[in-house]
Amino acid sequence: MMDFLMAGMKHCGKSTHGKALAKHLHCSFFDTDDLIVKDHFENTGEKLSCREFFKKYGADGFQKAEARVFKALCERVKRSSSHHVISLGGRLACNPDLEKELEEFGTFVYIKTEPKLLFERVMRNGRPPFLSEENPYGDFAKICKDREPYYERFSNLTIELGDEPLYKVRRDVIAKVEEYIHER
Repeated sequence: MMDFLMAGMKHCGKSTHGKALAKHLHCSFFDTDDLIVKDHFENTGEKLSCREFFKKYGADGFQKAEARVFKALCERVKRSSSHHVISLGGRLACNPDLEKELEEFGTFVYIKTEPKLLFERVMRNGRPPFLSEENPYGDFAKICKDREPYYERFSNLTIELGDEPLYKVRRDVIAKVEEYIHER
């Protein structure tokens, strides 16, 4: 058994598939975006969603919070005898302060999905603050292009997903992770 980091762009299914994988492997699941929200509330009493946090504190503030909670989580996981699945925020793999943790943590699973499909999913909740009003898809496509080398750099396992039904995709992700585990 091992620890898994689920990574990829926003709305690729990191949390959905990470929760299913954790349940399948009978281990704990953490989502770094949820941990940022929780950490912020515990330290300030201010309840913000991830989008609200990003909007209020900007990319730098978000990156600092992300590094703090991920480093704390890595320390917690190291002291644990059980195994874990962690869903990483989309930007986390690009954070230069976290290279060591990302390389040493465990198995990095890159969930790769076409940018157009991801963009459609992202926009269902309204335009996020990191996309301009003038060219939201152009911004999103550039972010995907800029982040992909980081995901590929750390990836031990890349799983390409399309727009199949959730039950099928979930089954495929678990099967590919099981295959990876058995090959090791």
